[in-house]
Amino acid sequence: MKSKKAKTIVIVVAAAALALVVVVKVVIDVKFGVKADKWKPKEGAPAWSSSAPVPDIQRTTPEDSTFEERKAKTLAVAANPEANSLLESLLAVRAGLLEKIPDEIVEESAKILDTRDDCADFTMIRVVRALYEHSASPVLTPEQYARLKGAVLNFKYWVDEPGPDKMISWTENHQILFHSSEYLMGQMFPDETFNNNKRSGREHMKHAEPYIKKWIDRRARWGFSEWDSNVYMAENLPAILALADYSLDPEMSRLAAMAYDLALFDIGSDLFRGMYAGSHGRTYTKKIVSGRNDSVNGVVYQVWGYGYPSPGMCSTSLAMSRSYRPPQAIVNAGRALQEEYLTRERHGIRLQDLAMHGLDPKNPDDLVFLWGMSAFTQHQVVAHTLAAFHKWDLWKHPFVDSAPKEIKLIPANGLTAFITRFLTIESDRALLSEVNKIGYRTPDYFLGSALDYMPGYIGNQHHIWQAMLSPDAVVFTSHPGSPVDDGDRTPTYWGHNRLPRVAQYKNVLVAVYNLKNSTVLGQRNFHDYTHAFFPKWAFDIVETEGNWTFGKKGDGYIALYSNVPTFWAEEGRDAGVELVAPGRRAIWICQLGRRATDGSFDRFKASILGADLKTNGLSVKYDAPGVGKISFGWKGDFTVNGNQEPMRGFKRFDNPFCQADFNKSEFAISAGGSKLTLDFAKALRQIED
Repeated sequence: MKSKKAKTIVIVVAAAALALVVVVKVVIDVKFGVKADKWKPKEGAPAWSSSAPVPDIQRTTPEDSTFEERKAKTLAVAANPEANSLLESLLAVRAGLLEKIPDEIVEESAKILDTRDDCADFTMIRVVRALYEHSASPVLTPEQYARLKGAVLNFKYWVDEPGPDKMISWTENHQILFHSSEYLMGQMFPDETFNNNKRSGREHMKHAEPYIKKWIDRRARWGFSEWDSNVYMAENLPAILALADYSLDPEMSRLAAMAYDLALFDIGSDLFRGMYAGSHGRTYTKKIVSGRNDSVNGVVYQVWGYGYPSPGMCSTSLAMSRSYRPPQAIVNAGRALQEEYLTRERHGIRLQDLAMHGLDPKNPDDLVFLWGMSAFTQHQVVAHTLAAFHKWDLWKHPFVDSAPKEIKLIPANGLTAFITRFLTIESDRALLSEVNKIGYRTPDYFLGSALDYMPGYIGNQHHIWQAMLSPDAVVFTSHPGSPVDDGDRTPTYWGHNRLPRVAQYKNVLVAVYNLKNSTVLGQRNFHDYTHAFFPKWAFDIVETEGNWTFGKKGDGYIALYSNVPTFWAEEGRDAGVELVAPGRRAIWICQLGRRATDGSFDRFKASILGADLKTNGLSVKYDAPGVGKISFGWKGDFTVNGNQEPMRGFKRFDNPFCQADFNKSEFAISAGGSKLTLDFAKALRQIED
């Protein structure tokens, strides 16, 4: 009887809690819902150019030079006596262009570490390389060395250390930056006391080592949560390269070199004439409106010969490296330009699969890994996030500074987890879940996308799909975020406020939008339209016929369809690049073509306009020229010629150069007669040329 009564009480309490959640949600929707905005011209300066630079130095065919020659060119550019940069000044001293590194540059670097500002770890990895380079060949004055050493010994190297800071340490790229820096500074000063937690350098090495190995292992098995980020891959690279260059442990150095290999292969698998094309897990407007702006471009130049030599932390560190050389198989794969190339990849894991992957958010180390997926307030982690914020005294951190002070009073228990199952919170939008992505490349274009990725969910820095025909002839669609597109407030206007459902088969893509303005707690805006980025100036020809917009660039063609009649922005910031489709429900279709397979541009247009195309609500049937009958919608399967096409469950890599299973750590990469074998479990790196 007692048990039955207790069970009844639990059911009643749970029902009451759920009813309260529903009432609160309705009240919030009615009282605080964000009003939907219709389209109007946007003010401000555009985040893109309106013409190609003259002269245009962006190489879209590989330079005829060796890796060593491209490194030398990069070092020559980086050795800039006018640059306000520690490493560039160091190189300028070595090149005889400066007598010494300016004291103010050393002081600024040390001060950033002292004050523990956000992104101080970006500065720290520069300091790490500068100190190791100084050890090999002195370049710092005794006073400068002492100043940097003092800042290093006073630094806070992880979130569980005591003391206040303004640093975000838990995103995927920050994690490896902190761990690499801690390990290498501990190795450099093994017997010194690090003042923040009073531990020796050896103890710091011991603390960082398992974190580094776990980070590398997870990238090998699960890929990157910040998948193919053309911003943050540039932060991962110098962190792991520093380990490859300076670790005295041969296994650690080798594992780091292997991680660098794998990161390069991730980039190379999605290169289109040297540009990091396709879908990106985290990015910003400037990085998606042109292939010229990728943060990894300097590395792409050195490894593959595309683009031009340029400084920057990831580029300069590779140019300075004495130990690392990219395996020829990776070079060959990134340079290959077949008539037809298809790559499939899988990155990240789903929160509902944590137990399957051996992860427990109660474990602080696993919890921080989940924060690296930007999972903070989802019901699987929220109670543990709150508990960790109490334990590590993170309430004064700028990360939560804008949140209501009462948030500290929220109980870190199962009731909070239960309630968040039914609420959507602004911070939820940053989540980086499992992604199954595809890229299709020919000599004249690239089309890439994240398939069926959390459709309808709130987005942040996600870039779901993209077509590219040249560095500037870039096309994609999105549901706009913040109208103030300053790159800081995300999602930006060219980012994704609500995510579409996307399917792709080779050169044809369908993106379906079903926009619902259910209240997101803390949401700033909601727009009543979707739009396409389509810079008319970057194409040789742009024409509109009916609901189709066509573009020609060189021998490549694009056709973009909207089931909703569209109009061009003719004034304001986005004039000449924005194609607007009013309304909350939209179907966009993108098909790419080229002269070699589709004939003339007029013939390509005629075949598209003559194709059978029918939409019904949020479903579409399209008889795509050269492909066949495509069927897709907001729900249901994606079929081509009656055959269901997979959209999930991909391998880690599935392309002509590598077949590697997800959740495994073995890779055999073969291209152009060269082979690279990586076995992370055995720390085996074998190169065959």
